[in-house]
Amino acid sequence: MTRKILTGLFILFAINAKAQSCKDLPGEFKHSSKAIKAIRKAKFSLTDQITEGSNATLITGQYFSCDGKFGYFIFIDDKGKEFVYEKVQGSIWLEFKETDKKNSFYQNSIMRNYYLVPR
Repeated sequence: MTRKILTGLFILFAINAKAQSCKDLPGEFKHSSKAIKAIRKAKFSLTDQITEGSNATLITGQYFSCDGKFGYFIFIDDKGKEFVYEKVQGSIWLEFKETDKKNSFYQNSIMRNYYLVPR
């Protein structure tokens, strides 16, 4: 009897431990750290990342999208600070990946045009 209960609890835990769909993420987050954690755990149809630079000027960008058209953009600066933006167009992500001036592109095309999470 105890074994059946433990097995049932394990199965219930395993089901709940699975990553949630990106479509089930909350509409708003109260803290950027919680948003980043939830985004990285969720299942997206498109995920992409780029890291460039040297140790002193390392820049990382991550993109997560349910539909390939809009998604979350996480920017990690050279000090390791993370910033998350919502509803970033996939085409903007592709431009960010291709540009040689990532910091400038980030400041001019992302910071000024998209909402930082939380708002």
